Amino acid sequence: MNACAVANGPSWSDEAIAFNWERLRDRLPSGWLPVRVHDTELTKRAVFDEFGCGSYGCVYATREPDVVFKATSDPTEADFISLVQALKLRMPGVVRYHRIFLMDGLRKRDRVGARITHSALYAIVRESAEEVGKMNEVQGVDRQQAQMVLGLLTSFKEIASALRHGVQHLGEAFGRKAFSAQYPDDPEDHLLPAKAGDLRPSSRVRPAQVDLHLPEDWPDDRKGALAYQALLVIARRMGRIPLGFWIGDALSSLALKGLILADVHSKNIGVVRRGADQAWVITDPGHMIRLNASLPRPVIQNL
Repeated sequence: MNACAVANGPSWSDEAIAFNWERLRDRLPSGWLPVRVHDTELTKRAVFDEFGCGSYGCVYATREPDVVFKATSDPTEADFISLVQALKLRMPGVVRYHRIFLMDGLRKRDRVGARITHSALYAIVRESAEEVGKMNEVQGVDRQQAQMVLGLLTSFKEIASALRHGVQHLGEAFGRKAFSAQYPDDPEDHLLPAKAGDLRPSSRVRPAQVDLHLPEDWPDDRKGALAYQALLVIARRMGRIPLGFWIGDALSSLALKGLILADVHSKNIGVVRRGADQAWVITDPGHMIRLNASLPRPVIQNL
């Protein structure tokens, strides 16, 4: 890595793009570059046409209407994209990715701005999506189907997050056993309708939402295996709902390969075109868990 751009807060994404601008122009078609709005004279900072930002980065408009540029520091999203490309996976339930590069020179300050930390920053060019995060608001969408899909997404995320926590604290061997171990238990017997509680107001419980109930005295390996099987059940249920077909198909197809997306929720699904139809798909596949140790670990090319 060479000299670094230094930034605070949301501005680091713009500054890192500006820092890598010449390299981006050399490696990408002009229509795929983020739209540069102006350079402020006061701060000498480049400003780009931004659609929105999250904890890890920002999504920007390009000159191509069906393409967006994303700058992110999320290594799990980058890992997912590089793996999909390396395996040539056909995944209609996820936005299509055109390019990914490791950009040069990002340093970010922590939340209080007291410490500068080094973090990789990835340049991603992908298919654009409409109505991101608005499944339950878009006119003409079947509200009952939307509530069921969002309820199942919540269930999937909660169980996948618990599985991810297990892998982080118990090690990769726990994940491998969750993927490959065989137990006689039926996950359907342990998936019960979600109920309101101290940490979940009744207003947040949606139709079709379920909780996974496992005996406390079960060993961790057995709990992990049932959590994995439960995720498959939930993804398949989602896939049987017309509105959630492509999302459920993607989550179940990936799970069968030993890949779990642990952070898919209502705010990172959107509408794209699939053939003559519009389809709801995953727009932000972060927090991927690798349960299958045989999958490759592709190296992301430097910009």
